[in-house]
Amino acid sequence: MNTELNTKTAAEYRAEAAASLQEREDSFQRCDTDGFLTQWSCGLTADLARTRANIVEAGNTAIFLGLYDGERRVMAR
Repeated sequence: MNTELNTKTAAEYRAEAAASLQEREDSFQRCDTDGFLTQWSCGLTADLARTRANIVEAGNTAIFLGLYDGERRVMAR
Protein backbone atom coordinates (compact mmCIF):
# COMPACT_ATOMS: atom_id res chain seq x y z
CA MET A 1 0.00 0.00 0.00
CA ASN A 2 1.20 3.50 -0.80
CA THR A 3 1.95 5.16 2.54
CA GLU A 4 1.82 8.60 0.92
CA LEU A 5 -1.97 8.42 1.14
CA ASN A 6 -1.68 8.27 4.92
CA THR A 7 0.55 11.33 5.26
CA LYS A 8 -1.31 14.01 3.30
CA THR A 9 -4.67 15.57 3.99
CA ALA A 10 -7.41 15.99 1.43
CA ALA A 11 -6.76 19.75 1.48
CA GLU A 12 -3.10 19.15 0.63
CA TYR A 13 -4.09 16.95 -2.31
CA ARG A 14 -6.57 19.57 -3.50
CA ALA A 15 -3.84 22.23 -3.30
CA GLU A 16 -1.57 19.92 -5.31
CA ALA A 17 -4.31 19.53 -7.90
CA ALA A 18 -4.77 23.30 -8.12
CA ALA A 19 -1.01 23.79 -8.55
CA SER A 20 -0.95 21.23 -11.37
CA LEU A 21 -3.86 22.92 -13.10
CA GLN A 22 -2.05 26.26 -12.80
CA GLU A 23 1.09 24.70 -14.26
CA ARG A 24 -1.01 23.34 -17.14
CA GLU A 25 -2.44 26.81 -17.79
CA ASP A 26 1.02 28.39 -17.63
CA SER A 27 2.26 25.82 -20.13
CA PHE A 28 -0.62 26.63 -22.45
CA GLN A 29 0.17 30.34 -22.26
CA ARG A 30 3.77 29.72 -23.38
CA CYS A 31 2.79 27.12 -25.97
CA ASP A 32 5.27 28.49 -28.49
CA THR A 33 8.09 27.10 -26.32
CA ASP A 34 6.32 24.22 -24.56
CA GLY A 35 4.46 21.23 -25.94
CA PHE A 36 1.12 19.66 -25.26
CA LEU A 37 2.71 16.83 -23.26
CA THR A 38 3.32 19.16 -20.32
CA GLN A 39 -0.32 20.25 -20.37
CA TRP A 40 -1.50 16.65 -20.64
CA SER A 41 0.72 15.43 -17.79
CA CYS A 42 -0.26 18.34 -15.54
CA GLY A 43 -3.93 17.50 -16.15
CA LEU A 44 -3.30 13.86 -15.22
CA THR A 45 -1.41 14.92 -12.09
CA ALA A 46 -4.33 17.15 -11.08
CA ASP A 47 -6.79 14.28 -11.62
CA LEU A 48 -4.63 11.95 -9.51
CA ALA A 49 -4.37 14.47 -6.68
CA ARG A 50 -8.16 15.05 -6.70
CA THR A 51 -8.77 11.29 -6.62
CA ARG A 52 -6.35 10.90 -3.72
CA ALA A 53 -8.14 13.73 -1.88
CA ASN A 54 -11.45 11.91 -2.36
CA ILE A 55 -9.93 8.68 -1.03
CA VAL A 56 -8.53 10.44 2.05
CA GLU A 57 -11.91 12.07 2.71
CA ALA A 58 -13.54 8.63 2.46
CA GLY A 59 -11.35 7.26 5.25
CA ASN A 60 -8.64 5.91 2.90
CA THR A 61 -11.10 3.63 1.12
CA ALA A 62 -12.32 3.51 -2.45
CA ILE A 63 -15.00 1.61 -4.31
CA PHE A 64 -14.27 0.34 -7.80
CA LEU A 65 -16.07 -1.94 -10.22
CA GLY A 66 -13.14 -4.21 -11.01
CA LEU A 67 -9.51 -4.60 -11.99
CA TYR A 68 -8.72 -4.82 -15.68
CA ASP A 69 -5.78 -5.79 -17.83
CA GLY A 70 -6.78 -4.05 -21.04
CA GLU A 71 -10.29 -5.27 -21.82
CA ARG A 72 -9.97 -8.41 -19.64
CA ARG A 73 -11.23 -8.32 -16.05
CA VAL A 74 -8.82 -9.92 -13.57
CA MET A 75 -9.29 -11.21 -10.03
CA ALA A 76 -8.09 -8.98 -7.21
CA ARG A 77 -5.32 -10.31 -5.01
